[in-house]
Amino acid sequence: MASRKGRRQRAADDFCQHTSASLVIQENADPDVMTDLDDFFSRIAPEDSRLYKHTIEGPDDMPAHIRAALTQTQVSIPVVESRMALGAWQGIFCSSTARAATVAASCCT
Repeated sequence: MASRKGRRQRAADDFCQHTSASLVIQENADPDVMTDLDDFFSRIAPEDSRLYKHTIEGPDDMPAHIRAALTQTQVSIPVVESRMALGAWQGIFCSSTARAATVAASCCT
């Protein structure tokens, strides 16, 4: 990739290979941010099987699909001098949007 002022620049692409999980770049200094986001998603996509047709995988599955659809499964982060160029308070989170314990695979290039 092109360099700016002699610094080598690239991008890291991370892709989450799961239909009910997502990647988010959010504040990493205060864990209350992620708690508040989880509470928000619980309000807009509640675990209430009466609301959904797709219930075969459990009460948390369709709300997890909705939450994943509202977030991202892929993020691209600039890499400068072999370091991800995130903001001072930013972190990358793999958020399993389902309550049941699942393993979300991630592919980074």
